[in-house]
Amino acid sequence: MVNFFKNSWYSYTAGSTVNQVWYDDSASMALKYDLAISKKLKGVGMWALGYDGARKELWNLLEEKFVIPVGVEDEKSIPTDFTLEQNYPNPFNPRTTIKYSIAASTKENFRTVQLNIYDVLGEKVATLVNELKSPGGYEITFDASRLTSGIYFYRLSYGNKSLSRKMLLIK
Repeated sequence: MVNFFKNSWYSYTAGSTVNQVWYDDSASMALKYDLAISKKLKGVGMWALGYDGARKELWNLLEEKFVIPVGVEDEKSIPTDFTLEQNYPNPFNPRTTIKYSIAASTKENFRTVQLNIYDVLGEKVATLVNELKSPGGYEITFDASRLTSGIYFYRLSYGNKSLSRKMLLIK
């Protein structure tokens, strides 16, 4: 039988019944992971029944395909803290720059990050970031030309962590 899907399989006969068993191995999973990467999917899933014991090839393949490598020379550039810097310039008119960093974690390589702007009444007036981010340092320019002069707050959050700062728009 031709295996069009490139999965590993075998067949056996029990009495007069022919049975086929299909399963994934590291070669078939590599093809699926490459497809997920080429289609820019947001992730893949895999589950195991616990029968894999000391066999780690599928887990190693997951790490090989999706973990972002960090070399020794890059260690200083990967932040160890979740930070939100004071915007600059401050006061500003009408644009300012906000820098933040997302810490490296052994649990997850990507996380949903949000950066929102609020007025003094706590009303959200802008969303600057709402997407998956990998560990690293980032900066974004905020254009407040449609807002009135006053005090505003910006809040960076992911998971159960958040940081806020105050900024002043003077027109």
